[in-house]
Amino acid sequence: MSEENELTTLSAPTFSMTMTVSEVLQAIRLVVSMMKNVLRGPKYENGKEIEAGVHYGTIPGCGDKPVLYQAGAQKLGMLFNFAPRFDIKVENFKAGHREYDVRCLLTQRHTDRFIAEGVGSCSTLESKYRFRWENTKEKVPSAYWDTRDLALLGGPTFVARKAYVDQKQGWYIFQKIEHDNPADYYNTCLKIAKKRAYLDAILSATAASDIFAPDDETPDEFMAGNTYEAARENQDRGERATQGRTVEQPRARSESNGNGHANGASHSNDKPAAERNTAPISDGNLRVIRATMQRAAMNDRDLEAKFGPLDGLQQWQMQEVMAWIKERAAANE
Repeated sequence: MSEENELTTLSAPTFSMTMTVSEVLQAIRLVVSMMKNVLRGPKYENGKEIEAGVHYGTIPGCGDKPVLYQAGAQKLGMLFNFAPRFDIKVENFKAGHREYDVRCLLTQRHTDRFIAEGVGSCSTLESKYRFRWENTKEKVPSAYWDTRDLALLGGPTFVARKAYVDQKQGWYIFQKIEHDNPADYYNTCLKIAKKRAYLDAILSATAASDIFAPDDETPDEFMAGNTYEAARENQDRGERATQGRTVEQPRARSESNGNGHANGASHSNDKPAAERNTAPISDGNLRVIRATMQRAAMNDRDLEAKFGPLDGLQQWQMQEVMAWIKERAAANE
């Protein structure tokens, strides 16, 4: 008998007080048959995913076990004739934040017999809902690529990301900012908590945890921005094509030709005066300088004794200033 015919002839087990071995095997065969004949997973070509799955998929770096999505869990619930009931508890926190704790109870529709339960929670304090990333439109200083020191960007709440500004792509400083209205995500968090509880209940009821892993991630349709970790991941990817064009990540000096110049190019300080960028440093550059000085236990007077007033610094001096601060810090250690 083919798997497709088997799926049409098998009936769901009755989930009596004590299931027989044949009923357990029957339930497992149903899940496997559904996975092969009804549920749509990702498609691959030459070992590369060319189409995302609808009902289940895989998460890169998290093993080969398929991840069960909400759509797939609903199909399994339909197959076994499960009816979900949700018990929702809400806890409010300061500044308008809220957490939803959901308990999902599964029963069989025709008997109302209890089958399994699952739990899930979601809060507006989770970073993906609490924060957003805002482009400061300040370009990443070249000194940053030598050390990847976040202080050069402004601190731990700043990252370097590629973006388009004035229709030109480049590396810009993004700042992590807290949302001013957590209520915007109340409905999203409630739905995510329900989804997590439902998936947990379905996997428990079908004993399919050896086949599927739960999908605990937020689907893209709920999200408009990246998490801090995702932003850091994007930062370290280096070269990626965006909208048909690629911006290369500047190389660190350790990756250069040995004289501190990547591919033989000179630093801006080595350029003739006519080629130097004489525009004044921006407020973002000034924040970077002061943050670095603070870490080096220096103040404005130390820098002004070497370079003059801070508000008179020009863009071409930025790299020289940062290098000097680092040298002074190393000498004082």
